Amino acid sequence: MFCKTAENIWVSYLFLNKISNLEGRKGREMKRIKKIIAVVSIMVFVFGSFISTASASPSLCSTVPTGGKVNDGRTGDHRYFNTPTQISANWGDFVTSGEECQITDYQYRIREVGLVDPVVDWESSTGAVLFTEDLASGVLEEGEKYITDVKAINSLGPSLPVSSLGQVLDITKPTIDSFSLFQNKPYGESVTLSWSASDTDGSGIKSYQLYRNGIPLGSALDKSVSSYADTIFGDNLTFSYYLIATDEAGNPSLQSTMLFATVDDVAPAAPSISYWIGGKNIVIFWPGVAGASNYEIYRNGILIKSGVETKYTDTDTVRGKTYSYVVYALDGAGNKSTASNTFEIYVPKPRVSTVSTTATGGQAQGETTTQGQQVSPSPSPSPSGEVEATETSAPEETAEESKTNWSLIIAIIIAAAIVISGVLYWWYAREEEEDEI
Repeated sequence: MFCKTAENIWVSYLFLNKISNLEGRKGREMKRIKKIIAVVSIMVFVFGSFISTASASPSLCSTVPTGGKVNDGRTGDHRYFNTPTQISANWGDFVTSGEECQITDYQYRIREVGLVDPVVDWESSTGAVLFTEDLASGVLEEGEKYITDVKAINSLGPSLPVSSLGQVLDITKPTIDSFSLFQNKPYGESVTLSWSASDTDGSGIKSYQLYRNGIPLGSALDKSVSSYADTIFGDNLTFSYYLIATDEAGNPSLQSTMLFATVDDVAPAAPSISYWIGGKNIVIFWPGVAGASNYEIYRNGILIKSGVETKYTDTDTVRGKTYSYVVYALDGAGNKSTASNTFEIYVPKPRVSTVSTTATGGQAQGETTTQGQQVSPSPSPSPSGEVEATETSAPEETAEESKTNWSLIIAIIIAAAIVISGVLYWWYAREEEEDEI
């Protein structure tokens, strides 16, 4: 608007300039008016330009950034680091007074505590709120502390430097001093691991990580933890364990000694038993069970035998009684199977015959035996003159006695054959002699 007004005044000035050449009094008045218009035109133009520039320009920033917090490390805030050729820091919380004071850049430097010259002098982060500085080998020294200073910059200028707490270079690995394993019983499912570690010349232990079968066992454990209880399951399975300690700088220890635990909490299958009776002996037998290393035989609920055999002969029986048998299979871990099938076995009494005999003058009363069974004589004859025999249990015949009886019978048969042959020979010879006469 002001420019248009100045332009109109200038056009009027040019017009008056043409008519100012008139002579006389009117000409002099026109020249004075022309000068006035020229001065006004210039003032209007200058004033309008100033107003336009002032209205188009934003307000100026009045303060530099304040506040701020600098952390050691790329994330979080760490007191140690373990990269001898690399160091990092991050920052935030700088405050500005308004939009006209927005932060446009940051500058940082790295200095070693106790030295005058910085390791890295002021450098721009190009607007980022963190940096990772790569350095030549040997610039950073183990055990030394390094501090990062940061300045935030806006249109008015840089803030005051803000410093980190400092971080120490540590490249020494911690040491596993001991690592042990305790199992509640052979092949048991409960395992307790215990350990100790040290980091004497370094930043100190930060955490422990257990591994089972090469896989991390849960999350990392705090440095205050020195034991761990694990539960394992399986049928004769072996598990391996080892430990790694990490210090505050992030250095991992070497792997500890590897330890092993074998678990077996699965019982073998139940045996399937059969039996046969020989005389009064009862034989229990069964096929071997996979994974079983021992068997227990129970008779009438009482353990009578434990062993690796898959057959048992019970000779301690009494005829006329019933016995029940059950067998269990056990593995090397002591896991016991369910009960086998059960048999109720009756041991029969021997068969006994009743024999009657009449006492005569040629036969005295005495003991009479029928079908291998012993019969005791009656103490007195009955009115009819018959002696009534009372049956008793026959003596139990052993295998040796049975063998002796058969040998005697065979010997008698052979002797009888020899006698008959002799008699026949004598009779035949006698017939021959009579025929010759």
